[in-house]
Amino acid sequence: MSDEVPNTGGSRRGEGVVEVKGAAFLPYMIMEDIVEKLKLLNYEDEFVARHGQRPISRTYFAVPGSAGEQFFVFSNLLSWLLEICGKRFEAPLEDDDPNAVVSSIMSEIKSLGLNTDFPPSRLKAGCGDEVCYILNQLASKALEMRQFAWNRPEYTEEDANEESIEDEQMDEQIDGGLDEDIHEDYEDEIMLDIGEVNTSSNDTIEVQKTRGSTRI
Repeated sequence: MSDEVPNTGGSRRGEGVVEVKGAAFLPYMIMEDIVEKLKLLNYEDEFVARHGQRPISRTYFAVPGSAGEQFFVFSNLLSWLLEICGKRFEAPLEDDDPNAVVSSIMSEIKSLGLNTDFPPSRLKAGCGDEVCYILNQLASKALEMRQFAWNRPEYTEEDANEESIEDEQMDEQIDGGLDEDIHEDYEDEIMLDIGEVNTSSNDTIEVQKTRGSTRI
C-alpha cells in the first residue's frame, strides 16, 4: 500500500495524492487490511476488552455512521497503536474538543513520517480515506515494532502428498466426465445414423411400390 493518501475525488493533481480507479471501493479494501493487522496485534484482548468496546466490523471506518462515535473509536484505537509504536498519546474522552484532538493526532503521525498532506478536518468525520489510511499505516508500523514478519507458507511433505492426491482425483473426475460426454455423443451419432438408414429404406420401399403400381 502506498504511503500517499488516496484521492477518491479524482480531481486534484500534483498535491501528493494518488488517483485510483474504482476509488469508491478503496476504503473497503483498506479496512480488510486494517482488521487483519489488528487481529495479528491481538487487539481484541489488548484494546477491545480493555476499553469495553465491540470489535470493529470490516466496513466500520469505510462508511459514514455516527460521526461522534466513529471519531471516538478512531482516536482511541489510534492512541493504542501509537502506544505500541513507542509514542505517548493519551486516549481522548468523548467530550474532548475534536479540533484539539485532531491537531494532536496530526502532530503525532507527522513525527512518524506519515503523509499529512490532507485537510485535518477530514479526520473529524471518524471515517473515510484519510482515517483508513492512518490506521492502516499505524497498524503496519505497530507490527514492525513487534517484529512481526510476513513469511511465505511452508508446506510439509504430507501436505504436498494430499494436494497431489486431490489433483489426481480431480483429473480423474474431469476425464470421467469427458468420457461420458464422448460416449453420449457417440450414441447420439449412432442413433442418428440408424434413423437416416431407416428413412432411406422407407423411401426406397415407397419408390418400389410406386414403380410397381405404374407397371400395373
